[in-house]
Amino acid sequence: MSFFSGIDPASFQMIGDVKLAPWSIVLVDVWMWTPYVMLICPGGTALDSDYIYEAAEVDRASAWRRFRSVTLPMVMPFLMLAVLFRGIENFKMFDMVNLLTNGGPGSLTETVSITLSVPRSRNGRPAGRPRWRSFCF
Repeated sequence: MSFFSGIDPASFQMIGDVKLAPWSIVLVDVWMWTPYVMLICPGGTALDSDYIYEAAEVDRASAWRRFRSVTLPMVMPFLMLAVLFRGIENFKMFDMVNLLTNGGPGSLTETVSITLSVPRSRNGRPAGRPRWRSFCF
């Protein structure tokens, strides 16, 4: 790292910084799941037929109008599928956050799965077992 940027790797603490810790998780998550989404999206454009775009050209639609009125509605089900899968995976994002920050600094990057896995207590009384909370969730 110091070869490319001139910064000592020991001084680079993105995960321990309060402002940068959530962004480090976002960066790793985007790096990990972008290829998956990029495989789903061209699947939607492969179903596009040439005659629809030819009809839009005959109607003198601009490139932006063709994208907004033809391409986007045809790809939207695939985009919604990718958003649905990513939403489900974000609820299950225990391992990455636990390995990177362990929910810290403080509880800043604590996710639902980490909250459910750690037994908590309030005012000295047990708040319930993690299994029961995950069952209710």
